[in-house]
Amino acid sequence: MAKCHQRSAIAVVLLSLLPKIAFGLGADHPNDQPVGGSDKWPQGLKELVNCPERVHGFFVNWQDYFFFAGDSEKLEKFLKAYEKLPRTNRKIILHPGKADVRSPWDKQPRDTTADWKLYTTPFTRAELDAASAKKEKLEPANFTTELEIWTDGQIELPRLFVIIPPGIPVEAGEDAKGDAKIGKLVARHRQKQLESSKP
Repeated sequence: MAKCHQRSAIAVVLLSLLPKIAFGLGADHPNDQPVGGSDKWPQGLKELVNCPERVHGFFVNWQDYFFFAGDSEKLEKFLKAYEKLPRTNRKIILHPGKADVRSPWDKQPRDTTADWKLYTTPFTRAELDAASAKKEKLEPANFTTELEIWTDGQIELPRLFVIIPPGIPVEAGEDAKGDAKIGKLVARHRQKQLESSKP
């Protein structure tokens, strides 16, 4: 009878771990500890994610996610460092509303706010999808980042046009397809990119 209870207890523990197992190897990046990164990270990324504005972070396998809170001035400083990351694919995605700050294993959003989120991986999205489908091991070739910015918090939407570097592509998130202000900013940024690329 004792063995039966023991097995039941083990089964309960294993079931409680299923959500974390389903996401592979993953954990939170504690805010009170610096993130060490890896030898695959481009120079400057470790300093960027360890800035005082970081309010949450987590990793799942080779993918890292970092949330930050700050005003337009803090974001401008962040963008200047982001632009300088060497050998890095960069993209900015704009969203209306506010960020949902959570890890995949959180049952509900955390009691904190964020104005932007940085996603990083040593691979392209296509490489990650292909490896996931084929269950193959990946060898890092390209470093990919995506910077998502929410416009209903501390970030001033008109200021974004000024502070986003012209060399970084900008697009509207799926939730911003009908947002006229974000659409206008994206169109103006593309025009700025064209003008800056002219000899």
